[in-house]
Amino acid sequence: MKTRQEEEADIKKRLRGSDSSHWYDQKGAACHEIEMKSKPGQFRNVTKTDAAKKDLLPSVTNVLSKCDPKPGLDDWKRNLLFQAMYDNMDLFAKMFGSASAKEADDFSIHCKRLDTIAFESSKGAANVGSMFHLLMEILTDWYILGVTKDFDDTQSELMKRSGVKVPMHFIYVSTRIFGEVAKMLLPWNDMHKNSPVSQEFNIVWNQPLPHGSRFGLGGKFDLLIQACPQSKIVQNLIMVLDQNGPEFKPLSAQVRARSQENLPINILLDWKTRKPTRAKRHPHTLTFPAYNTDAAQLAAYGEGLKMSDRCIPVHVHLNLLVASDVLSLDHSASPPEFKEFSDLFQARFYTNDQIEAGVELLESSCMIWKNNEKSSHLAKKNKGGKTSMYIPQVLDDDEAVS
Repeated sequence: MKTRQEEEADIKKRLRGSDSSHWYDQKGAACHEIEMKSKPGQFRNVTKTDAAKKDLLPSVTNVLSKCDPKPGLDDWKRNLLFQAMYDNMDLFAKMFGSASAKEADDFSIHCKRLDTIAFESSKGAANVGSMFHLLMEILTDWYILGVTKDFDDTQSELMKRSGVKVPMHFIYVSTRIFGEVAKMLLPWNDMHKNSPVSQEFNIVWNQPLPHGSRFGLGGKFDLLIQACPQSKIVQNLIMVLDQNGPEFKPLSAQVRARSQENLPINILLDWKTRKPTRAKRHPHTLTFPAYNTDAAQLAAYGEGLKMSDRCIPVHVHLNLLVASDVLSLDHSASPPEFKEFSDLFQARFYTNDQIEAGVELLESSCMIWKNNEKSSHLAKKNKGGKTSMYIPQVLDDDEAVS
């Protein structure tokens, strides 16, 4: 039987593409790693130089990271370091002692060890998110097919696809969360009639930029629901939007108008696992952190669906935020305590104005990437060194690298 550390190592090995810099080829296939020439059978992350040689396209998250510092994420990483110090007081004492004795080399070694411990902790959180996304993909597949499976079958299927046996409490909580979301957005009597669902497919497109230029992007969204105008999905959606406040009235009116005109409503959904803040007096009231790139990422996928060869307009954008503090890959952890499964997630819709601002942020991020490339190219050229400039583009069939 594998130890906890061995299982975590397996997760990191099998899902390591989830925490590297993401790239896509011209056909939309993920290309996050390439085989090392010096070590056949071993892989490394794709670099910009690799991407330029193969005409790869950066992911939406890759590009948006240029424009959003995520201060909340930085705070979380700092807290992981403080937690590592608290959990390893002996190592912290050595670090403090070497600092007091002005032993720079030893101090540096101890600092790096603590930093490594904190880094490994952050990777564990990323692996929880990756496993949850994979499980949602499995459950959606079964839901579309009208297949019912028990928790043991679900655990076996997840192990088949990931190579890792996750604890049963992870399966139980995640499955019930999916069930609550399905009640809201995926009613049974609609699913098998005329509300098709697409999930987990890749798209590539050229994003238009100011002055007539363009920038090639790739991405992979979680779920697209093409809801029948008179379905319960749309009825539920209008009710929820009306309850979200006056700023959602234009979006609600747009959905209602399409329904009355008997036009389908396309709903783009993206899962997010995040640690919420829980009020002391009301622990079942969740507040999830929000980042500028949340709306921009959904807006980008909407742009991609519209501009790629799929030509699908998106009418409603939302994140399904899931409480990561009740999801654990630790087999020895106790099952989480909660009042209702609906307390474990939150649907966050975005207004038309937020999506428009998200598109602007996406365009700004593309321009930052482009200008950085130009600046770097000119700086190297002026120094007489080797220089290359890569502005990604989706090429025509006769231009693409085979």
